[in-house]
Amino acid sequence: MASHVVSAMAVTPSGPKRNLHCWSELPLDLMRLVFERLGFADFERAKSICPSWRSASRQSKPNNQIPWMFLIPKDKNYGLLFNPEEKDKVYKTQDAGNDLGKSSCVATYGSWLLLITYTEEVYLYNPYILNLLIGERINVPSFDQIMGSSLRCCG
Repeated sequence: MASHVVSAMAVTPSGPKRNLHCWSELPLDLMRLVFERLGFADFERAKSICPSWRSASRQSKPNNQIPWMFLIPKDKNYGLLFNPEEKDKVYKTQDAGNDLGKSSCVATYGSWLLLITYTEEVYLYNPYILNLLIGERINVPSFDQIMGSSLRCCG
């Protein structure tokens, strides 16, 4: 495996100074090589280093081999993420809404979850889509509003 070393030479009016490591000025192709080797957690950490690293991260994907487990504690407004590659480490999500602890996940795509909350008082399934990474939530019309009361959820 080839080793890549990048350094920059500081130039002053009196001539070159010492070598400085300018991590924010690494070539884009080198940063992409780095990002492609990182797992999810390290990928997220690395892209927060500086604006140029965040820009390079948009052209790469984390190297995830093993799916994460998402646990929803009962009656809580946060979730817990467990990465099997990082033993003994659990990540807590931000506040995801008061109904998260009463929700069930019925489908996933990338970091998006399709969740439903069953409301016993009025017998409704209230679906919503949640992105765990950015905390975005999209409320979806209830099944009764879409198809009428003749539908039952299989979740």
